[in-house]
Amino acid sequence: MIERKRFVTMKGHRTGLAVHVNERCSVEEFLDDLELTLEEKSVENGRAVPITFFFGRRYVDEGVLTALESIVARHDSFLYNGYESDCITKEEAKALYGDRTFHYFGGTARSGQVLDVEGSIVVVGDINPGAVVRATGSIYCLGALRGTVHAGKSGYQDAVIAASILQPKWLSICDIVYHEIEEEPAEALDMGCAFLGESGLEFSRLQTVPQARMDQFAIDSERG
Repeated sequence: MIERKRFVTMKGHRTGLAVHVNERCSVEEFLDDLELTLEEKSVENGRAVPITFFFGRRYVDEGVLTALESIVARHDSFLYNGYESDCITKEEAKALYGDRTFHYFGGTARSGQVLDVEGSIVVVGDINPGAVVRATGSIYCLGALRGTVHAGKSGYQDAVIAASILQPKWLSICDIVYHEIEEEPAEALDMGCAFLGESGLEFSRLQTVPQARMDQFAIDSERG
């Protein structure tokens, strides 16, 4: 007798039983296998055991959940106890990460141009004097930053401003402001970074930025 291919795996769980669903099979395949598996594991006159379903990276819609609950309800030995999935909907992602999204601008931000984004932004070029870049997150300039920039404009204190050449006319993180004095123009800082430190707005070479801010670069990159 040829053993059927399994698309669900049942294991013990702290709340009862866990059913892990194959991420690659079709919906029909795992629902059919679930029906057969529950028939095999059913115990007459036994107490109903809660089942939690784990879908991994498989997206689960309302139709699948309805079919799932219907199958479990046909077997008195089991009780539907919810599910977990690593996938989220676009609406959920927007609600969770909407203000932390990465935006990209290719080219030079020129005088009179305004870039205003919800999230962090990477400018692949220069930010010229007279150009304005504002973001709720961080601002990264892969060129010379000599314009006006405002990061963390909605109060995000972990925002940073980094540039290959950092020499801003006006710079702000949250509500802390730096502006260049005409009689004393700021020196250009190669691979420079601005961030909020213990003493307020601080400037440093990127390599010496506190580890917490370096970690934020990685977090922002993953979100992008």
